[in-house]
Amino acid sequence: SCVEWTDCGPWYVNENSGFDCVSGQCACDATGQWVTACTDGGAVWNADTCFCYWGTSALPSTSPDPEPDDEVYCWWDWWGRDCEPDEWVDTSYYEKVCYSDGTCYWDYVDDGYYTDGDCEEQWVSRCSDGSVWRYF
Repeated sequence: SCVEWTDCGPWYVNENSGFDCVSGQCACDATGQWVTACTDGGAVWNADTCFCYWGTSALPSTSPDPEPDDEVYCWWDWWGRDCEPDEWVDTSYYEKVCYSDGTCYWDYVDDGYYTDGDCEEQWVSRCSDGSVWRYF
């Protein structure tokens, strides 16, 4: 049961969750607003996880179930773990500053940027029996 969408798991307060609280029950995108907002915004909507994934590749077009004849249900899920930390690249430098009277000094200019850390990210098949299938 729920009072508002933030009561609905597994995402709870994550704003990319598509869960709605409808008549006291959690429902995935009951009005269709989340799939539209997600895809219109350039993200990937996954109805199986009721979640809007940003910065991922498209959902695989193949079935997530490696053994479709068994009693296990499988779905695609984004797996993004083992990320290296972002790295600061220092491009600071000294700049010569001169006044009209000819006196000069070297001024330190603090400058740089971050590079994204490498991540091992991909769609994986998660199944109701707890198994996770990664395809390389």
